[in-house]
Amino acid sequence: MTTTATENDSVEPLQKQEVSDSDPIIQYVVLRRDLIDKWPLGSIITQGCHASVAAIWTHRDHIDTAKYCSPADLDSMHKVTLEVKGEQQMRNLSEKLTAGGIEHKLWIEQPENIPTCIATRPYQKSQIASFFKKLKLCNSSFEQCQSNRALVLSSPVGHVEVQPSTQLSSTGQDTPSCTNHYIPCVGERFKSYENARKSYFDYASCVGFNVRKGSTKIVDGKLVLRRFLCCKEGYPNIHSKTSSTRKRKIRATTVVRCGCEAMIRISRVDDTEMWEVGLFVEKHDHDLTTPLKKRNIP
Repeated sequence: MTTTATENDSVEPLQKQEVSDSDPIIQYVVLRRDLIDKWPLGSIITQGCHASVAAIWTHRDHIDTAKYCSPADLDSMHKVTLEVKGEQQMRNLSEKLTAGGIEHKLWIEQPENIPTCIATRPYQKSQIASFFKKLKLCNSSFEQCQSNRALVLSSPVGHVEVQPSTQLSSTGQDTPSCTNHYIPCVGERFKSYENARKSYFDYASCVGFNVRKGSTKIVDGKLVLRRFLCCKEGYPNIHSKTSSTRKRKIRATTVVRCGCEAMIRISRVDDTEMWEVGLFVEKHDHDLTTPLKKRNIP
């Protein structure tokens, strides 16, 4: 239904509304705790930035957004960063906000199609705070986020050296690590696809896991994106060993998939031959190969 303002109606209070210090205009950002524990800190920050910018740009004509980004208030923005447990909780929150008429952006990371972050458009705190009162503040320190990662030092393109470290598997056992072994990092560039591929395979061999190829993206007949996965990514297919008409032989294998999410995503840099790490998930959901069995890893 459309209404028309008369001479007695006044829209000036809406257009010139004052925001008190006790009820500031605020933007809420919500991250996933499970990704905070698995992904590099830089990747998590990037997801929040994507969602925040997308929410603001989508609603750039709203009066609250204009006030939030005005030159007078640009240096005094208010944001609250919260966390939910995982993907399902993130989707549930998005549905709750939609049902309550709260405009927001659910950021879906591509090509994995993973929901990673929610950001609202700027609202007055009194209008929106009740939707988030049960969520925890996201207050992990840098040291907590990096507890299972080595310190990456500056180095030439295509090679990174790290200080010796001992990592912990999901079961709390020490996982094998080579002295000064290479660890990928987001934003790292390689001179060629082969250099990038070999670096990750060398890293896998040193740490103690096998790699299998994941999805690709091809544009105009040229490979522009590739994912490499832990060999235990996904879950095993369940096939019946017998049927009413024949018996099927199942190839014996020692690899049991357990849904491990460790992976790397590399992509071509524009039209060059260089490749860049776009996403790196280091944490494995299983014990890694012991030093005595490393000879079995190619």
